[in-house]
Amino acid sequence: MDSSNRDKGVWPSDKLPSNWVWAPMDLVFNNETSSDRKIKQKMYLPEGRIAVVDQGQELVGGYTNNDNIAFTGELPVIIFGDHTRCVKYIDFPFAQGADGVKVLSPTSLVDPKFSYNSLLTLSLPDKGYSRHFKFLRETQFPIPPLPEQKRIAKRIESLQSRSSKARNALDAVPSLLEKFRQSVLSSAFRGDLTADWRAQNQDIEPAEKLLERILKERRKRWEEGELAKMKAKGKTPKDDKWKDKYKEPEPVDSTDLPKLPEGWCWACFDEIASVDSKLVDPRTIPDLPHIAPNHIETLTGRLLEYKTVLEDGVTSPKHLFHSGQILYSKIRPYLAKAVVVDFEGVCSADMYPISTTLKKVYLHNWLISPAFTDFAILKQGRTVLPKINQKDLGTLPVPIAPLEEQDQMANKLLSYTSFRVEIAKKVATALVDIQKLDQSILSKAFQGELVPQDPNDEPASELIKRIKKERESMVAQGKTQKKRIVKKTPIKTSEKANALEALILREFPQDKFTFDDLSNKFAMQYDELKKAIFFLLEEGAELTHGKKLAMFFDNHTEGMHFKVRRS
Repeated sequence: MDSSNRDKGVWPSDKLPSNWVWAPMDLVFNNETSSDRKIKQKMYLPEGRIAVVDQGQELVGGYTNNDNIAFTGELPVIIFGDHTRCVKYIDFPFAQGADGVKVLSPTSLVDPKFSYNSLLTLSLPDKGYSRHFKFLRETQFPIPPLPEQKRIAKRIESLQSRSSKARNALDAVPSLLEKFRQSVLSSAFRGDLTADWRAQNQDIEPAEKLLERILKERRKRWEEGELAKMKAKGKTPKDDKWKDKYKEPEPVDSTDLPKLPEGWCWACFDEIASVDSKLVDPRTIPDLPHIAPNHIETLTGRLLEYKTVLEDGVTSPKHLFHSGQILYSKIRPYLAKAVVVDFEGVCSADMYPISTTLKKVYLHNWLISPAFTDFAILKQGRTVLPKINQKDLGTLPVPIAPLEEQDQMANKLLSYTSFRVEIAKKVATALVDIQKLDQSILSKAFQGELVPQDPNDEPASELIKRIKKERESMVAQGKTQKKRIVKKTPIKTSEKANALEALILREFPQDKFTFDDLSNKFAMQYDELKKAIFFLLEEGAELTHGKKLAMFFDNHTEGMHFKVRRS
């Protein structure tokens, strides 16, 4: 086989073991794609009796209750995404998605699981969202003897079940790290994180004294600003009555707020910080960085990749910010997007450039903490695009720790953040390694290196000869290959379905369950159990007490589940 020819699929190797053969796709799969029994995405239901399988990345795209479009052929089948090259193994009742779905039924030449793994191994040309099935049709498939196929499929399943368990464990780590982050921040602003340090440093200035100084400095800055404005107009104040215009921030009502450690106090945002709005014409600063809410990672306060004003094609006025300020996104406060910047630039009008008299890292951590996010959500506007205005932001509470303690807290939080980031990197690396391991398993399998060859197996060439003769005989007799139809027996005549119903109602009256859960509880052959549960899913099939059995896809476990629901 010529692997340089890119109008077909490429395998890990051009060489095959002695008792393997190459076979064209039409000997490996029957194309059972329907031109009329399919459903458009806009018609999908969030729940239903029949799963809709399309070419998307998720195993199940949606649901339907329309039995007229359900697939009627024999299961299992392989779904191939004509546009996406996505491959899915389907052994449950389904309806075909409308766009780019190819339904492939393995022929008697191949074991179904082996054929599925072959498509996962095959490397097809990547033509973006163009169609790829034409490349599949031109591909020759490596075919071992049928018994060896089954051994290969079983070995792949055994090895990948281990990697799947590892992948599921690693997939759970990000949510655990987020809970860890929230827990650490909550602990920090309860004072728990610096409790030992505080016990050893009791002679420091308390937060109330710090707040008094901050408020005096705040008033002083206002007065200096007002005098500068009058001087610019050539005016000189005759007395101090102009000072009466100064508006003190409304003190925070701490009645219902959590109790703080000794030496701490509550303040409102306006008392310790200010939003410094200074709109500028972007055409005058084309080379400055441009920061928008989408450049800040949700919840973590991490700055993502960004571009300049010119590169982003910015045309409307933006806020100028300087190094040392905090940028806080006022839209969707529940996303907790805030970042400390160490450079000059402009930010979106949907962001507040914030200056503070507290330690900036301390305030930044408060802005992305679960407690502050909850306060902000209570103040957000009840619109399609929730946001918090500047007035409401100014009233939100801030726990003030002594300055020295703020530094201690920042250092501890930095070490915890570094730990969390390092774990996240290791998880990402491990997931890549698992993916490589899975590909390595498939590669070895389709080079004949995963399981030993058995000289007693009937060669694949003999199997192909027999299948070709059968097809030639059918053509000679004027027959066409018939689709195999799954015969449905009325549920009333199925004693096994009735027994299965009783078990489900007894063992899983409210809990979701899987096919494997049933198999472990119910002594029945795989195919019989599958038919029995399909009977219970049919239209009009109703369990006792006015209940129905529903099937759905669980995104967390990435598998099909069942659940008893009321009719």
